[in-house]
Amino acid sequence: MRNLNRPFCWILLINLIFISNIQSAITIDPSKAPKRKNELGIIATEKGGRIILTGCEMFNALFYCHLDLGSSFSIFPEEIVGNIKKKISQKEHEKLFKVLPKKVKIKSVFQKTIELDSIEIPYVKVDDLKFKKAQFLVKPNKVLSLITLGNHYFLDKTLALDFSKGQLKIHNQRIPKSSKLHIFPARNGQIAIPITVGDKKVKLAFFDTGFSKSMIDEEFYRKNKALFATGRTWVSPTKTTDATGATDYESNVFVTLKKIKIGNVSFNNFQFLAGRVKNFTKKTFKVDVPIVIGADLISKQNWVLDFKNLRWMNYK
Repeated sequence: MRNLNRPFCWILLINLIFISNIQSAITIDPSKAPKRKNELGIIATEKGGRIILTGCEMFNALFYCHLDLGSSFSIFPEEIVGNIKKKISQKEHEKLFKVLPKKVKIKSVFQKTIELDSIEIPYVKVDDLKFKKAQFLVKPNKVLSLITLGNHYFLDKTLALDFSKGQLKIHNQRIPKSSKLHIFPARNGQIAIPITVGDKKVKLAFFDTGFSKSMIDEEFYRKNKALFATGRTWVSPTKTTDATGATDYESNVFVTLKKIKIGNVSFNNFQFLAGRVKNFTKKTFKVDVPIVIGADLISKQNWVLDFKNLRWMNYK
């Protein structure tokens, strides 16, 4: 009986070594890997920013991925692909990463066009949903070496972000009595929702977990100073980037909004980074959107996003 189990033990040991090599290549600290495929995590960044993470399974192991619901594509950092290649055989690497024949041209929100390689991996699993033959763009990431999941995986689903419980759930249930969700362009890009700033209704504000810090247009600030607390805070310049890594400008001005209401949830004296928000929203989406609701504000409440029926709701 012992001899019959020996081949199985060797296979198990080889698989464990393989998974360990993959984990060490993807995760800086394996002890901080998620314990569940639907676990939500948050990384605090400088100047009050946040990075939203979700647990996901790939290569038979659990990892944290950056959840970027403002992006219509997913990204595998070039550095991680290289790290994995160093730790496994060439044959194993080719099995895990299928390089697709055509390069993909994408345009950042700052109107910079870049051309990237694309790859296909066997699967990605988030919560109980398994995406087979998952496709990613490959690019260098100087800011954060994390695999990024875009919104294209969820566009026919309902996504529940419960930060109070630290979990993400994916299902097909319709949200009753909820507000309208806008997606630009044509159900494959940036998400926008209506909000209220003070007593002023803002028809569209971008909802973007890929922005670590919420931003407000500097022209909107100048024209509506009564909505803001007195004075501005000057800090060292903060670079603003999007999922492509394209940097458009640096801002060193923070302004404090007296009151902002998003759905059923209100916040008082919340700090925003002031910048040229309308510049890239008008060029890219042909609409004036003065505010980006970033991960710092998104992570302070719970959300249900019904992408299929274009509905959303939030709660404390």
